[in-house]
Amino acid sequence: MSWKERLQPLKPYALLLLLQLLIHASHLFKPASGNHVWRQCNSLALAKNYAEESMDIRYPRIDKRYGNNGICGPSFISYEYGLALLYKVFGFHETLFRFWSFLLCLAVVWGWFRFLETRVGEAWGLLGAASLFGFPEFYYHSINAVPDLLALAAGVWGVNLWAERRLGWAFLLLTLATATKLLFALFWVFAWVQAIRRKENGLTTTAMLLASVAAAALWYVWADRLNAVHGLWEFLNETRWALSGEQAVRLFLQNAIHDVPLTWVGPLFAIPLLLGFYRYARRGDAGFWLQILGALVLYLALQRQFEHHGYYILVFVPFASLLLLRSLESMRLGWAWALVGFSILAAALQMERNFYGEQRRVSETLLNSEYRAQREALSAERSVWLVGPDPTGCVAFYYTGAKGYPWYRADESRELLGPFARAQSGVFQHPAQGIITDDAPAARRLAVDLGWQLDSLGSVGEWVWFGLEVR
Repeated sequence: MSWKERLQPLKPYALLLLLQLLIHASHLFKPASGNHVWRQCNSLALAKNYAEESMDIRYPRIDKRYGNNGICGPSFISYEYGLALLYKVFGFHETLFRFWSFLLCLAVVWGWFRFLETRVGEAWGLLGAASLFGFPEFYYHSINAVPDLLALAAGVWGVNLWAERRLGWAFLLLTLATATKLLFALFWVFAWVQAIRRKENGLTTTAMLLASVAAAALWYVWADRLNAVHGLWEFLNETRWALSGEQAVRLFLQNAIHDVPLTWVGPLFAIPLLLGFYRYARRGDAGFWLQILGALVLYLALQRQFEHHGYYILVFVPFASLLLLRSLESMRLGWAWALVGFSILAAALQMERNFYGEQRRVSETLLNSEYRAQREALSAERSVWLVGPDPTGCVAFYYTGAKGYPWYRADESRELLGPFARAQSGVFQHPAQGIITDDAPAARRLAVDLGWQLDSLGSVGEWVWFGLEVR
């Protein structure tokens, strides 16, 4: 067999790699910013603190510590711990997470191609895998610091291994996906449907599903204990139900009319997806309706989370891809590729503003990696800081390398400052020793109002480091 023949099976994977590299190349060396930057900085802080303080996976630490040790209880930290391992090997770099996410995204699209290839052939499988980038939220978050990427990669490969009857490895990957984000238990519906179609014992699959969810839940029991013991209720695992029937209807209509066609599936995919749904529904396939029912229950249960968290829809992207392929199967392959290609281009143009734009919430000074060492050297002069005003409560912490108390708004009073003010009164063991701010006049006004004395320690751009003494 010639080398050309040996490499032929790898050609689709190489094409998907080149596609992802082409559409994301301009953003691969950019630090975290843009829409949902607060969530990214929380994950990045967890990874950085693992690498710099302790690699004990049981004790995640955030920067918003309120004078304590920062140990908290987030979702299972598979994404963050993987990034921390990379920091240990290559050293910390502001954009290393982009390549970690890039690799995880490759695992998703390669795994999805493998899943589709056995069902619709190589040509249409390649189209289906490439179509993932045509969903705007997937295109945007596929190189961001969001744990959903790792959960999606584990879920897709778990389903592949289940289809190949490698049940042990499939169980481990589906459990990893579920632990990383509980909503990815939805992939067990895939496995369950496949077991039914193979006329296997449904009780075995159900037992494995329950065991997987139970194993994942053990971390969440531990996470709640961490929050209770260490008093940091800042990184919670909670389901935000609609507060009223009126709000539930409003959210449903907002998502269905605005978010779904514009950012979740994109305007060019919206009608084909409806057609694909219709064609699946006409078949009367019980497995299809089981998957739709599972997705619908999950969506309705998490509707408030979906309102402001676009990355939550990543769990639905493979389902949407299947509907799209069902819609396009009657088209010529060339026309189908044209639709997918235009959708990818539209997604890239539409989401460009999300990488930067008005919602980035990160100043140019903080984004400048050349000043990172200078910022961290100033922050190292004190161990506990008041940082802000920063409405995210985490972005300024991450980029300045500081730990301590959040200052959310410039007009906050002693009462609104809450734990910080109580710490300065001696309630907490470690009161703040300084202020890091990009609003020096507001910091000085706060000092006058609360009877503090400030001592300037240095500045980087518009950001100022003040030492703090209580008079």
